[in-house]
Amino acid sequence: MTWLRWWDNQGNLLQTGWERSQEAEARSQRLAAKLRKLNIRLK
Repeated sequence: MTWLRWWDNQGNLLQTGWERSQEAEARSQRLAAKLRKLNIRLK
């Protein structure tokens, strides 16, 4: 299946909603790992 993709004025490919959510999840996991390493627990 072919999908239409968009670029901004600077030529950067705009992420899909799914791509943005995957990136946010990965960022969240990296932050959680750093906090665990510092022995900081979130409730």
